[in-house]
Amino acid sequence: MIYILCDSKFRESVWCKMILNGIEDSLKKKRRKYSVVDSIDGSLLSSECGVFLVGSNDKWINSKVELCNTAEIIPIVVCNQRGRICKGMYHGVSADIEYIMEQICSFLTLHNCSNAVFYGLNEASASDRGKAEYFTKYFGENSVIIENNGSLEDAYSRFEKHSDTVDAVVCANDFFAVHLVKKLLENNPKLLSRLKIVSSVKTKLSFLYEKYIVSFETDFELIGKTASELYEFIVDKPFLSGITVNVRCKSFTDDGVINSIEHHEAFLDNDAFYQDREIVEALKVDNLINDCKGDDFDILKLLCAGKTYSQIAEACYMSESNVKYHVKKYIETLGIKNREELQAVLSEYII
Repeated sequence: MIYILCDSKFRESVWCKMILNGIEDSLKKKRRKYSVVDSIDGSLLSSECGVFLVGSNDKWINSKVELCNTAEIIPIVVCNQRGRICKGMYHGVSADIEYIMEQICSFLTLHNCSNAVFYGLNEASASDRGKAEYFTKYFGENSVIIENNGSLEDAYSRFEKHSDTVDAVVCANDFFAVHLVKKLLENNPKLLSRLKIVSSVKTKLSFLYEKYIVSFETDFELIGKTASELYEFIVDKPFLSGITVNVRCKSFTDDGVINSIEHHEAFLDNDAFYQDREIVEALKVDNLINDCKGDDFDILKLLCAGKTYSQIAEACYMSESNVKYHVKKYIETLGIKNREELQAVLSEYII
């Protein structure tokens, strides 16, 4: 049996879903028996089991590696990490963080940006720490790090203190980039005309803000497939105890394609990324947009515009009952109560 063990918080993200798609698709083709779980009883594990650990929090990954090693299993850790972040024996598959940051810093240099901010560092994330470390080395004394302590509003307040002197912002992910753009549109729209805002993890939500955000794409599905291929390589090689694979994914700029494409002793229990209400809300909206098919996005835009069910039905050439069915699905996805709440949430993000 192969267990795919996910950090329950990370599982809410579209990134985790894409990783799982990649792993599961490959395992199905190999006719491997597997189960996706949020937790597992150590008594179910044996040296005959295969284990994928999918998550982003150092402490969670470290505890699960220890659990697997106790059962004489060397798991495959699949996350956007940098290098080897945990004690114990494990194999690792992740995006090539250093390559991504090299591309971002080269892009900013090309656009004559010399005073930059790294925005939204989550200290519990090995990926964020790796990006911030490279960012600091590149920009030196002209670099500013703004941490994510669980409050987007607090992060923005600290950014405002530097807004007159910086010419670029490197965001930890698209959710921080979108929030920053929204706050600047509200408080300082002129700044957007001279500020380069770059993110390193592209989401569906960022497509709505592509006028303001340059987002470098990471193929998480490819990372999942690579992890599955690594499993096929090591399954009968117990003497291999620490293979690390960095996946070079495709990265884009506003000028087109640039190129074809994390160790830390203190493990933090407090993952600030998932503490902020707006982050959780944005994750759900991103999942909703990511799942849009056919007329879904048109319905969402019409809802934002305040159109009635009958008006939406007429515009989308469907019955009113069909529109209501779609709206009910959207409400369930976002975990809210009614259409009014749905319209309020969507209006915050769809521009």
